[in-house]
Amino acid sequence: EEKYNNHPEISIEVIKYLVDKNVNMIGIDTLGLGVSKNHGIIDKYLGDHKMYAIENLCNLKNIPNKNFKVYCLPMKIEGLDGYPARILVEF
Repeated sequence: EEKYNNHPEISIEVIKYLVDKNVNMIGIDTLGLGVSKNHGIIDKYLGDHKMYAIENLCNLKNIPNKNFKVYCLPMKIEGLDGYPARILVEF
């Protein structure tokens, strides 16, 4: 739906700040970190800096601000253009 694609995006300045702080992964509850062409630009920038995004998450408000671990378990599903995964959080 069009509403699904209409979401806020994280600015490239914020992405660069997180890279400078050595963050290795960003989790977000929207379709992506960027909208339209910015989605691919941000994904490439992150990949070039060995930093990754996990998108379409839910229940993020239940995760504490510190002292937690995230496990990203890939799911092998053929015919998709993304990389689906089961995400587990331990705290």
